[in-house]
Amino acid sequence: MDLVTRIQEADQEAVRRAWAQYAALLEQETASAAAEKAMRAAMETLGKTPADLVEDRKVVARVRQLQQVIEAGTNIEEQSAAAQRAVADYAAETEALIRQRRAGHAQLYAAASDWTQKYLRAEEAKHELAGLKARHATLVTPVIGVN
Repeated sequence: MDLVTRIQEADQEAVRRAWAQYAALLEQETASAAAEKAMRAAMETLGKTPADLVEDRKVVARVRQLQQVIEAGTNIEEQSAAAQRAVADYAAETEALIRQRRAGHAQLYAAASDWTQKYLRAEEAKHELAGLKARHATLVTPVIGVN
């Protein structure tokens, strides 16, 4: 291997190491003097400024957030399917309850209607009887036994 190739490969390896160290140091909340020194060296190797450091920390933080979201949504097919089945079961149960309530409502309505009809027939009968009593008092009074 010639000298130029060796230097290029060494530089590439130094850049790879600098990126790895830079990324690791970006995630540290507190820094020791040694970490600060290592960060400055990595920044110099990579040509980074303090402003770049601030932006890069935001990028790394967002990457971690996205990784958490991805992790939370990975391998959940069984739970998701179970939740969908629960929704479908609940909807079916609700429909059955609604049908029962409607049937009960129909029965109650029919019973109420029957009582209303009996009441109305009784009222009509009272009026008709009063009319018969008025027109045929001598005949109706002994039949019903009331004056």
